Amino acid sequence: MFKFTGVITESQDPKQGESTKGAWAAREFLVTESHPENPQYPQTGKFNLFKSGDYAEYALSKFPKLGTEVDIEFTMNAKAFTSKAGKPVTIQELRVFKLAPTNSGQSPQAQPQQANDDSDALPW
Repeated sequence: MFKFTGVITESQDPKQGESTKGAWAAREFLVTESHPENPQYPQTGKFNLFKSGDYAEYALSKFPKLGTEVDIEFTMNAKAFTSKAGKPVTIQELRVFKLAPTNSGQSPQAQPQQANDDSDALPW
């Protein structure tokens, strides 16, 4: 399991349907890291959120808005198959296991700057 913190910068319309196991919903979205080591080149990931049953609503109406800072826990999955042309192809996806707004829930630029006055700082 991997973790990533960033701001949702793009989101595709959700896809939804019914299977023999019930309703499902899926959404692909881009997240750009909040605090990159090199601010000139922040990392961006394309994530896949798939939910089914009672949790399908999380990919539909409960999905965070663009610009929201989120914590993501995800797994990487690669699928190998043969294309119609007979060539071997591998598709890799980042499957979201957990998606939650950070404590601030805002983009880092929108957060107020805190004063750097340590005179009232607590010792812990």
